[in-house]
Amino acid sequence: MKPRVKPQESGSDELFRSKLKNIINLRHELVRLSELIDWARLETHFASYYSEWGRPGVPVRLVMGLHLLKHIEGLSDEAVCARWERDPYMQYFCGEEYFQRFKKKARNNYFDCVMGRPGLVVAFRDLLFYAFRLP
Repeated sequence: MKPRVKPQESGSDELFRSKLKNIINLRHELVRLSELIDWARLETHFASYYSEWGRPGVPVRLVMGLHLLKHIEGLSDEAVCARWERDPYMQYFCGEEYFQRFKKKARNNYFDCVMGRPGLVVAFRDLLFYAFRLP
């Protein structure tokens, strides 16, 4: 099933949680890269891989973000998920608004199995395009 639509900015504050953008350095390379990538275009591109039926899917940005971080940092599936759990910059890169204390029920190899090599090519082409445009 297609993932639930999650706005990037909810506009509402929670009493006991701080937004990630208020506690991280907004000039960090992952923050800057996340703002340059056209996530909406990638979500549109990969929408055909999701069904209308079944349980809600894992958000494209989370799956894509984990997969890109895995290759950028040279980590295994397990290592990138473990690091995502404690790294606010990785969470922000993957589209989280608030710091998540518990690991998402997302298998990182989902991208490998379902979207495969063509999806990876599209993701890295965009990543390289935006990375070389950084000032």
